[in-house]
Amino acid sequence: MLMGVKVKICKIIDVHTAMVLDSLGVDFIGLHAIWELNPDKEALYKNIIKAVKKTKPVIVTRRPDFIQLHSNWNREELKKLKFSFELKQHYIPKIIGVVALENYSSIRLID
Repeated sequence: MLMGVKVKICKIIDVHTAMVLDSLGVDFIGLHAIWELNPDKEALYKNIIKAVKKTKPVIVTRRPDFIQLHSNWNREELKKLKFSFELKQHYIPKIIGVVALENYSSIRLID
């Protein structure tokens, strides 16, 4: 692949295709769930995650009303994410963060 260029191939409908693209060095593969993520597409997504080594699966959808983030995002990263949506999509989806409360002291993470 070209240095600095990321490649994403969309409309992947089976694990074999995902594995071939992974072996070719494709960066991202898109699974379309334009209106909903039904059980078949969710199962395909999970199977592809298990099968590929380097390629990152991406769920392709219409403009979401909400995005749920699963990791530790700081305020500056969230501001950049929101600005990116506003700049490129001219709207800002609501952000839902996840906080793992492993013990009493982790409650401070909610802030």
